[in-house]
Amino acid sequence: MSVLKSVISLGAPVLMPIIFFVIGLLFRVKIGKAFEAALLVGVGFTGLNMVIDLLLDNLGPATSAMVKRFGVHLTVLDTGWANASQIGWSSALMPLAVFVFLLLNI
Repeated sequence: MSVLKSVISLGAPVLMPIIFFVIGLLFRVKIGKAFEAALLVGVGFTGLNMVIDLLLDNLGPATSAMVKRFGVHLTVLDTGWANASQIGWSSALMPLAVFVFLLLNI
């Protein structure tokens, strides 16, 4: 169980390529194509994390300055669908859910 927890704790940029690779092999995609798709997913999630971190780091001081200047008191910063997808896909149940949904559709 501790091995599973340590693998899941690696996050979406590591888990999603593994899941995509396995799913690709299940659908009889060539190993090279499945590996390429898995790498692209990993790079995409890593890039998404970098952009979100950059935005949050830069929007934080701007939001604080806006609150100070205009007297607006915002309690939530909406970053859009990107954070929701990261939270959803990095959930501990997501690998199981992907395979359950695939089995239900077959």
